[in-house]
Amino acid sequence: MPTTWRIVAGVALAAGLGEAIDSFFIGWGAIASVVFALLFFLGCWLTLKGRVAGPVLVAVMCALEIAAFPGFTRNTTLDWIVQIAFLVVSAIGIVAAVAALLERRRRPVPSG
Repeated sequence: MPTTWRIVAGVALAAGLGEAIDSFFIGWGAIASVVFALLFFLGCWLTLKGRVAGPVLVAVMCALEIAAFPGFTRNTTLDWIVQIAFLVVSAIGIVAAVAALLERRRRPVPSG
């Protein structure tokens, strides 16, 4: 498996774990957080299986994380650190997903 695909899978796993952990600390948004975690885990699994849908799903989920960033309420320094970490991981996820998809597209077709 190419390195970019492993990076996408790692981002998906990290984001999924982060969302799952975060669900214990938020109130009304816990269900959404669990759903996001499950979707990130699905993206990780699909990526590890070599399916194109994996990086696509991870990129979409990361884009949603970035889009939601300005709307989050931050009360403590730790809150800021965690949210900025999610933002950075999401940005890395989008770049890695695009690179993985381009890499897949440029791979030569085996003859035989």
